[in-house]
Amino acid sequence: MNQKQSSIPSPYRSLRKLFEENIHVNHISEVLVSFEASVRMDEIKDYMERTGFDVVGIKEEGKVTGYLERGRGTVVRFHPANLVSESTPLIHLLYLFEHIDRIFILERNEVTRLVTLADLQKPPVRMLLFGIISLMEMHLLHVVKHVYRDGSWREKISAERLRNAEHLYELRKERNEEITLLDCLQLSDKKTLIVKKKELLANLGFSSRAEAERFFNKLERLRNNLAHSQELTGGGSFREIIQTVRQCERVLEACEQMHSD
Repeated sequence: MNQKQSSIPSPYRSLRKLFEENIHVNHISEVLVSFEASVRMDEIKDYMERTGFDVVGIKEEGKVTGYLERGRGTVVRFHPANLVSESTPLIHLLYLFEHIDRIFILERNEVTRLVTLADLQKPPVRMLLFGIISLMEMHLLHVVKHVYRDGSWREKISAERLRNAEHLYELRKERNEEITLLDCLQLSDKKTLIVKKKELLANLGFSSRAEAERFFNKLERLRNNLAHSQELTGGGSFREIIQTVRQCERVLEACEQMHSD
């Protein structure tokens, strides 16, 4: 990479830095309602049933030392793997949920708040995911423009998809937008063009066409759920979403490496 190229900020790294420095765990966390250990267990359970809470904190001498889960009769002590500081970036928190269902937040060395899988539906998480996916689409377009600069991409997508792109192109031209026909391709079109180039799949870190198609299908489903304010897990699970985002970051890194070569 020459000096000029290395001085250009990476859009992906800039976006990641934005979320790491400005959006933290407490943007989605909730206060952990807690009871003194001296309170009768049936009173605590009754409260949890009435409020629908799945977890409450248990205090000893005014400090939360564990938690009680609905349907269980014993207090669970906090495990280090379930504790993060209030300054933890949201993007780091996301990956912790690959293996656990809830995370407790330490403020001044005391557990005061928690995050559950349900909190991952909140706007800050959606902003993060939509930002990553939008950046991914931008990079994929750049890759497609480079690989198919001879115009052969038209033969790779269906006649219907080509007509859709041409229709959108005409509409955007009427608004005096500076675009090309390639700019009017949808994510599914970019997927089609990428999976048909074996060498490109390898450069992006895919071991096979089938693996790439699975990834892009999940990415497209997540994008559609975000765009239409649907449940993020529609058609999948949070674990699948997190795995997709992790792979998305790897592909973004690969795309930016291709751009710099």
